[in-house]
Amino acid sequence: MRQQAKAFVRLTVAMLIVGTWACSTPAPSGPLGTATTVEGSRSPTSSPNGSPTTGDDDAPDDDAPDDEESESVTPSADSVPEPPESTPLPTVATDFLSNDPPWTLKATAPNSVHFGIPHAMADDDVVATLTFAGQPAFSNGDAVGPAHAVQIATSNTFGYGTYRARLRPAACAPDEEVVNGIFVYANDGATDANQNGMIDNNEIDIEILCGEPDILYLSLWTDYTDDDHFRKKTRAIDIVTGAFYETEPGKEGQYGLSGTAGGIIPAAKSPGMDLTAQFLELGFTWTASAVRFFLMLEDEEITLWHFTDPAYIPVPDVAFIFNVWHTNAHWWAGGAADYPAKNGMMLIDWFQYWTATTPSAKALQHLLDPGGNGHGGDD
Repeated sequence: MRQQAKAFVRLTVAMLIVGTWACSTPAPSGPLGTATTVEGSRSPTSSPNGSPTTGDDDAPDDDAPDDEESESVTPSADSVPEPPESTPLPTVATDFLSNDPPWTLKATAPNSVHFGIPHAMADDDVVATLTFAGQPAFSNGDAVGPAHAVQIATSNTFGYGTYRARLRPAACAPDEEVVNGIFVYANDGATDANQNGMIDNNEIDIEILCGEPDILYLSLWTDYTDDDHFRKKTRAIDIVTGAFYETEPGKEGQYGLSGTAGGIIPAAKSPGMDLTAQFLELGFTWTASAVRFFLMLEDEEITLWHFTDPAYIPVPDVAFIFNVWHTNAHWWAGGAADYPAKNGMMLIDWFQYWTATTPSAKALQHLLDPGGNGHGGDD
């Protein structure tokens, strides 16, 4: 079924890319302007970087042609029609046959990004690769953080809707660590629209660490100035047991999670599962009042978190980003983590986005049960 859907997407890709990748409303100068950071994927224990992501001189030779003017997709949060009998094509879809429509690349040598790489496990037999180069001579504290990531970011910005991707995260040895980030992000380093004394940081993260591949991290950020001034909510899910752990109430400005499980997601319990050893289909649906994270397990869509506190929900406009970077600590078990000695590679099969004004976003939300827990998730 997925193969048929992908074939249908490819038949209509010209209309999708020309008609919807660059939409009708100009993007603000903030998130993707020339002096703007388009990096993030921060963690309960890691610190952000401040480097602009506007391409890199060391990016691979298959870099894309010059971008057209970045444009924004920012639909209303609640103007969503009733779902149809079948889900329509996404507003934006790419299967990474090439860097077209163009993504903004960050790949300082020896890291690299490539498109259209053959892979038998991909739905259409090709993937994009983000290679995080191993460095046997590096120590634990070398090249730490997203500033040193290998990364691709959308060249325009998006808003409320459903984001979905299929990928295989980068792997490493248990004593090493890199972060696989799948997320939306915007932080211009200055704006404080909500007047709370901190810089606005609109970010929704899905993160998987290669040294602890049985833990899945989900985070929502609204503010970040530095490691002492931020606001976020995080849920970490232990795939072995299905138990989840969250930011404690009143500690949204601190790193770390509760030491007591907040509950169990029975359908997410997958003993022996290594999140870096297989392709994963995952994503989230985002509105002004809720964010629902999901993961496909054995052809069933599992709700991982249905978050409904608007005070901690980011706002548009944002870029969508995939990246891989080194953290010098294991987030779950604690303790120092080495720099990878061998290359780690994220394989990205496809990315899809539906605006909140398309029927599919509403249709996916209707998969939630009345309690908002989908197939066994807990709020």
